[in-house]
Parts: sequence; C-alpha cells; structure tokens
Amino acid sequence: MEDNYDDVFTIGDVAEYLKISRSSAYQLAKKGELPGRKVGKHWRFHRHSIEQWLIGGFNDQDCYGKHSNMGND
Repeated sequence: MEDNYDDVFTIGDVAEYLKISRSSAYQLAKKGELPGRKVGKHWRFHRHSIEQWLIGGFNDQDCYGKHSNMGND
C-alpha cells in the first residue's frame, strides 16, 4: 500500500483548503455537513471526499460504506 499523506487532511488543512476558519470547518464536520471522520479526538478528511463535496457529488456511502458514522462524536 502506497503511503500518500497528502490525501488526508487535518481540520487545519481542510480549513486552509476551503479558505474558511478552523472553527467553521470543525462546526461543519461536527454537524455532518463536511465529509470526515473522527480518529480518536482528531478529525480527518480525505482529499477526494472534500473535492467531491465541493462539486456537490459527495456520497458518504461511496467513501465510507453503508454504515458510516460521519459527524458522530
């Protein structure tokens, strides 16, 4: 498996990418409006999911499977 850490965003990375504040990114993620996943206490976002979300074509089942827990704390 190829390691490509540039494909995984932190909350700071996704905020910078979207040109919004970190608190706005956190609130969107917490409400389940921004496709991401909590890993322990930290949010992580896949670049492809964010790009799909931006163009309006994101489907959480495509990236996370049928039993997604996106937005759950």
